[in-house]
Amino acid sequence: MELEELVEKFAKLGEKTVLWTTVFAVGLCLLLIELAELLHQGSDFLEKLIHAGVYLQKDEVRPYLWFLSLFGFLIFATVVLAVLLLHAKLNRKTLGASQNSLIADLTQQKAGLQESNRRAQTCITAMMTAAIHIRAQQTPDASHTIKTIENVRIIYRISKDFSADVIREYTVKAAGDPLHFWQSSITPSSYATPAEYLDDIRFQVLDITRPNEPAPVTFLQTENQPLHKSVCIYFLPRLEPGDPARVIQVSYKWPGYFLEMKNSKRENIESSFKTAETTKSVRIEIFLQDGSGGHSVARSLPSFTPTPSPQPRTFKPSGMDTPTKRKTSPRTSTNTSSSPSGPPPKLASRKKAATGKAISLPATAL
Repeated sequence: MELEELVEKFAKLGEKTVLWTTVFAVGLCLLLIELAELLHQGSDFLEKLIHAGVYLQKDEVRPYLWFLSLFGFLIFATVVLAVLLLHAKLNRKTLGASQNSLIADLTQQKAGLQESNRRAQTCITAMMTAAIHIRAQQTPDASHTIKTIENVRIIYRISKDFSADVIREYTVKAAGDPLHFWQSSITPSSYATPAEYLDDIRFQVLDITRPNEPAPVTFLQTENQPLHKSVCIYFLPRLEPGDPARVIQVSYKWPGYFLEMKNSKRENIESSFKTAETTKSVRIEIFLQDGSGGHSVARSLPSFTPTPSPQPRTFKPSGMDTPTKRKTSPRTSTNTSSSPSGPPPKLASRKKAATGKAISLPATAL
C-alpha cells in the first residue's frame, strides 16, 4: 500500500520536476561510484606503499628508513596542522575581544566628542548672549543713529555653481556721539546652502582705510543660524565725532548663495543700513562667471525714502534717488535675473543702485 501511494505521488509530479529529480539521482549515483572507485584506488595505493616500505628479516617485518621518515613527516604535519588550527581559533577569539574593545572605545570617544560639542555650543551661545547684552548696555537709547555711512560698495562674484564671493565695503564715521561698534548681518535666500559656522563661509572683516595696509577688525558673533549670521563689529579705538571716516570691508564666500537665480532665473538682492546723514553713493557690482549657462540682467527696483518721523525711519517705495539729510535707513534693492540664451550686451559690468536704470551685465570671468 505504501509503495502504491509513493507511485501515485510520483505520478502527480510535473514533467520538469520528474526530469530534474531523475538527473539529480543519476548524477548522485555516478558520483558515489566515482568516489568508491577513488577509495578503492587509494586503498590499493596504500597497500602497495606499505608492501614497498617494509621487508622481512628473520621472520620479522621491518620498515625501510624512507618509510619511517615518511610516517614521521605525516605525524609531524598532522601535529602542526592541529596547532595552527588551534592558534587560528584562539586568534579569532582574541580578535573578537579586541574588536569589541575597540568598538567600546570608539563609542566612548564618540560620546565624549558629542558632549564636548554640546559644551562648545553652550559656550558659543553664552558668548553670543554676552555680546548682545554688551551691545544693549552700550546703546540703551535706540531712538537715534550715531553713525554715518558715507559710501557703500557691494560686489557679488557668482561662480558657475552659483556660490558667491561677496565683498561689502562701508565708509563709516561717527555722527554726534562716539561710535563703539556696528551690527552687521548676512541673510541669503532660503535656496542657499546652509552654513553652520562663520568659518564655513570664510567670514572676514578688515579695515581698508589704508588700502596697502589692511588690518583685521575685532568682531563678536551675536546670531548663528544656518541661513542667518549676525556680528558686532567693534571700532578699536572707538570712532570719535570729527575723526576721519574708516573703510570697513566685510567679505565671505557662501556656497549656493544664488541658487534661487539658478532655479527660478531671478533673484532679489537687498541691502539695508541705518545712517545719520545722507549716504553719498551705494554701488552694487555683479559678476557672473563664464560657463554659467547664460548672462545676467540687473534692474534697480524702486528705492526707499524716509517718512517724516523723529524715530529711526524705514524707507517706503518712492522715487529712484531722493536724498535726505534726516536720520534715515537707506535700503537698496536690485533684481537680478539670468537669461539662458543670447549674447551678453556690451554694457558695463557694474551698476549704481540709485540710478534706477535697467542694464545687462556681461558674463565676466571671476
